[in-house]
Amino acid sequence: MTRKQAIRQLNAMLRSCEVGAEGYRRYADTTDSTALRDRFEQYAQAQVHTVKQLSGRVTSLGGEPRHGSGLDGMMARLTYRLRGLAPDDALGLLLSAHYNETAAIESAEHLLREGVHDEDTRRLLEGKSEEAKQRQRELAELIRVYRNGEDGG
Repeated sequence: MTRKQAIRQLNAMLRSCEVGAEGYRRYADTTDSTALRDRFEQYAQAQVHTVKQLSGRVTSLGGEPRHGSGLDGMMARLTYRLRGLAPDDALGLLLSAHYNETAAIESAEHLLREGVHDEDTRRLLEGKSEEAKQRQRELAELIRVYRNGEDGG
């Protein structure tokens, strides 16, 4: 992968993480559960941290970070509104968050399969993939708890 391709791919991931942070903030604002609100806010902060790391990596490669959720963000917001369902119950929010983490993992792993520009970028993407997998495991456990009728907090 050329440096220019790496910058383009990292910028795409950066925008995706911005969409993720926005989604988690929306989930935190929607839920009545204090435990879930805290968890979603924590996840939003993790996404913001990832955006900063990706921005730094793009800059170090000589590129310009492209902020703004762009078309993906507009589509996510539109889908969220059109569903009307904008899940507002705990289980619906958790399922939506789990789905989004699955997409984040697939995106990072796709970039890794494509071949990255350098070792630092590869390590960054691997780390972000592992963080998303950890959130996905946590969300899966919370989904199990809520499906079994436990409060979860």
